[in-house]
Amino acid sequence: MAVPGPRSERRNLAILFADICDSTRLAGGLEPEDYSALLERMRSVQAAVIARHGGIVVRIDGDGMTCAFGYPAALDDAGRRATEAALDLHAAMARIDLAPALAGQSLGMHSGIHAGVVLVRAGDLVRGSIEILGDATNVAARLCDAAAAGEIMVSQSCLGSDRHFFVTGPERAVPISGRKTAIAAVPVAGRSRVTTRYAARHQRGMTPFCGRAQELAQLHKALRASGEGATGHVILEGPAGIGKTRLLSEFLDAAEQAGVKVHRGYCEAYLGARPLQAFEQVVEALDGTGSAAGDVVQAMRRWAQALSGPTILAIDDWQWADDASHTLLADICRVAAAPLMILLATRPETVPAPDDGQRTVIAVGPLSDAEAQQAIDGLLRTGDPFQVDRIRKLAGGSPLFIEELCHARADVVRDGDLANGNAWLESLVQARFDALAAEPAQLVRIASVIGHMIPTALFAALTGIGPNHPALEDLGASDFLYPGEIEGTLRFKHALTRDAIYRIIGLEERQQLHALVAERLEAFAGQEGDGEYVDALAYHHAACGHDDQAIDYATRAGDRAMAIAALDRAQAQYRLALDLAGRRQMDPGKLTSLIVKFGRASVVDPSAEQLETLTAAATLAARGGNGEGVMMAEYWLGAINYGLGNAGESIRH
Repeated sequence: MAVPGPRSERRNLAILFADICDSTRLAGGLEPEDYSALLERMRSVQAAVIARHGGIVVRIDGDGMTCAFGYPAALDDAGRRATEAALDLHAAMARIDLAPALAGQSLGMHSGIHAGVVLVRAGDLVRGSIEILGDATNVAARLCDAAAAGEIMVSQSCLGSDRHFFVTGPERAVPISGRKTAIAAVPVAGRSRVTTRYAARHQRGMTPFCGRAQELAQLHKALRASGEGATGHVILEGPAGIGKTRLLSEFLDAAEQAGVKVHRGYCEAYLGARPLQAFEQVVEALDGTGSAAGDVVQAMRRWAQALSGPTILAIDDWQWADDASHTLLADICRVAAAPLMILLATRPETVPAPDDGQRTVIAVGPLSDAEAQQAIDGLLRTGDPFQVDRIRKLAGGSPLFIEELCHARADVVRDGDLANGNAWLESLVQARFDALAAEPAQLVRIASVIGHMIPTALFAALTGIGPNHPALEDLGASDFLYPGEIEGTLRFKHALTRDAIYRIIGLEERQQLHALVAERLEAFAGQEGDGEYVDALAYHHAACGHDDQAIDYATRAGDRAMAIAALDRAQAQYRLALDLAGRRQMDPGKLTSLIVKFGRASVVDPSAEQLETLTAAATLAARGGNGEGVMMAEYWLGAINYGLGNAGESIRH
């Protein structure tokens, strides 16, 4: 099934906004021609620095610039790259020679970095190479304004645990115009000694090592086999954040304690790491010095030819290995003088080593519910069972997601919306999503519009893809869609994955898909009765702008929830209907009825959010001259305030 592509594109980007300090003074101290020449030198340096870190210069306004990281290719470390670029940019500007009229002075900068979903569309001479629109751009600009001379202010949501790659100052709350809450940001002063994401996560606080008994048993079995026969490859395979590095470390530590010789290295994609990077690390650990590429090859060959006793060569993130590393690994296997266990941790989409008949692949999957619960309890140490259960459901067994949710604010976890809490995590999801081909990517988009749980009959009706289709197996292998626990359903393994993908679907395409889903659900309801579908029909009609139908279904869904005392669900449905009523002229009797129903669903467990809904309903009724609606809204405002202990407000209403 094809849906017309959007004229513009939503992307999760890291935005760097940088400006020269005291530019008015600089311009005033130079002749116009000299200042123009200075700007040209600055722009040449800026373009080179930004490109070196994988970003693009979106727009230059005088001596200020806006840069984006994560476009056109998605980057799972866009926030880190933007921060690295800002550090190099500040240093490069300080080195630029100024005209004799400004002798003894240097160029200083102040910068702001934030990440989030923006709309990207083609630019022009006025708007720049591309035009990016969205809150992330505005926040980056405000952070730049808040930065002192020489400072780089980066939002916490942009960096996540990657913050520990840098030396940072105390966290600040930066107020942003138009936002209810300030943005949490840190000033970045330089680079730290942390070199891997695993180490950065360790600095922030990792979950306890839980479960993995089966995988550890397979690793120890492979180690015993390597001591009895030829060199073999053991592949730890799993998606990013699933815990491969942690499992690798636990196994290697145990092997070393048992007397096995262990040699470790890792690969990194950032900034186009040098060839043979992992093997350089092994050689350096062996002799305590760095080596040129040619020396590394010979040193590793000599090492392999001198092997004796049980030995493990372990390399993490092998998916980033260069061709020379693949060739050298094969060469080591050929010349090894004794059995050697080659242990590689990699992502599923890569082919990590020659298939020589001695390969063992160990798939690293998500934690079980019990293991996830143990991990959350060990890191969060909260007595709130609702929050623990919410984190478990959102994370889908991913240790990385569990850690990030445990470190997120409580309200972010409650609402399940990480757009402002973990933008860097959403960049990770988008990078995986962008690796999909066009057809499976469209299937994932359709699934994300349907929801977290996807009825297979509905999915097949929309896509033509049945439950046993090979395409679904491929999406499961890519860590997107799995068979649900409920028969006849599919589900996203991680609720965060669904939310991140849904946010980057363009508005026009999203509305078209919601309309198609609603149309198909209407057909199902006509065949089977709509009782089972009223909640979903309310959601999809609202999302595609069919307000009348959405209000009707939401009211009916609320009534069904009230009938079984599911008051929270009833409140949610009535609130949806009232929100939609605010966009149109509604029959006074229907509006009054909705207000009464919402009040009855709310009064047993009053909250501040209910006050907001009822206040808006009172305003809506007053605007339409609906005196009865105003009266009922005031009545329930009094009752809710009384339940909250606000005696004065209760009496007033």
